[in-house]
Amino acid sequence: MNQQGTLSAQSQPKGFFVLFFCEVWDRFSFYGLQSILVLFLTNYYGLADKQAYGVYGIYMSLAFITPVIGGFVADKLLGFKRAIISGLVLLILGNACFVFHSTQILLLGLGTITVGIGLFKANNASLLGILYESQDSRREKGFTIFYMGMNLGAILGAVSYGFLTQTFGWHAGFVASAIGCAISLILFLLRQTSIIPIIKTIDVKNGQASKSQLLIKNMLMVLAIIMSIFFVVSMFSYHIIFDIIIWGISGTTVFYIFKMSLKYGSKERHNIIVLFLLIVFGIFYFASLVQVGSSLMLFIDRNIHFSIAVIKIPTQVYAALEPLFVVLATPFVTMLLGRTTGRNYLAIVLMRVLLSIVLAGVSFWVFSWAASNVSSHDLQRAVIWIIIGNLLLGLGEISIGPAITSAVTYLAPNELRGTFMGIWFLSIGFAGYIGSLFAEVKTTDTISYAALFKEFAIIIFVISIIFVFLYPMFRRFVLKNEITQ
Repeated sequence: MNQQGTLSAQSQPKGFFVLFFCEVWDRFSFYGLQSILVLFLTNYYGLADKQAYGVYGIYMSLAFITPVIGGFVADKLLGFKRAIISGLVLLILGNACFVFHSTQILLLGLGTITVGIGLFKANNASLLGILYESQDSRREKGFTIFYMGMNLGAILGAVSYGFLTQTFGWHAGFVASAIGCAISLILFLLRQTSIIPIIKTIDVKNGQASKSQLLIKNMLMVLAIIMSIFFVVSMFSYHIIFDIIIWGISGTTVFYIFKMSLKYGSKERHNIIVLFLLIVFGIFYFASLVQVGSSLMLFIDRNIHFSIAVIKIPTQVYAALEPLFVVLATPFVTMLLGRTTGRNYLAIVLMRVLLSIVLAGVSFWVFSWAASNVSSHDLQRAVIWIIIGNLLLGLGEISIGPAITSAVTYLAPNELRGTFMGIWFLSIGFAGYIGSLFAEVKTTDTISYAALFKEFAIIIFVISIIFVFLYPMFRRFVLKNEITQ
């Protein structure tokens, strides 16, 4: 690496490219499926909109909840290497299931992919972090490249699924995901020598076990994974099971936070309350964001038939707009935030959260204009409004995601930072569930879509007003702490 340092994979530790490549294909699979799932269920399997939204909501929720569990499983049982390998294998098998036209195999595929995401997602990023020494100056640039790889996978997944489906049929995107994950698995197995010292260090317990103990452990691991898959399938099959679990987790989390806050003094307790409320408000932004793959996707599929020259733009391509704007806008937002560092850190965090919620509300008001333009046969203007709406959602994601993540590290007591980071990801999973409930409205024409998007915007605006009313409490509880820090 040169003296200035470069934003390139060549300057990173050995093994970086392997983990980066695996992450791109994991995100390709996840966002590709996100962009097509509701369309696949309604157009190919003939499910009603409400049923499709329910399955989509469960998938999006579990995709954020299971990595929290997967990280724990890797720490305590499997180790990073076996968790990542198991996750990639399950992603391959899950995508392969979608090739068959069977409702039972479809649900089995969803369950397999969900467990695969849980085992792979958190552990691939965690293993990347361990590649760096504590004071390694390459860490920030490495994770920046890694984050860009995640968004690259998201964009390529949505675009590729769209054109592959349009050209070769519904199953082509799933085949591409299975092949990409298979290549990632082979690459990881072939190049694991570049990270083998790390793997041996963090998976030392496996190295101390006898062959018979490892055999039993592996058999139990396979059995546990199979049982987990069928448990997840049961949630897709019987939504009441998922409803009970998600509300049970939510209630337990709230009780746990309340109980833990009582153990601290007023300053820390106030910080915990504000952090918890920020996470709750964040749920409404992400509940808006998941509409990109559900209600908005169905609206576009049924009403937007737009071509450039002679090439029809597939519906799934529109799902790539939001992550594309995230990638394009990130450098400018980062530069802007670099000029606002100082004593007003928490004030800026609060304003970023509020801004993201307002942007979500405005974006859905814009989407309602798109639906209205379709009803008046102004297709070109409708497409423009869809693009602008996704731009606003992308700006909102840049605003809220890093802000709350940073707030967790700033406000949470040291011994609760890991817990609150897990709660933050669980809240995004809960947002997927809430978003599916909002979308479960019968929408059969452009007028009802316009009304749906407008009603959703009004709900988000009301949440924004509540945030504004609570702002003085935030200032009283937290902002005064900056004077003494």
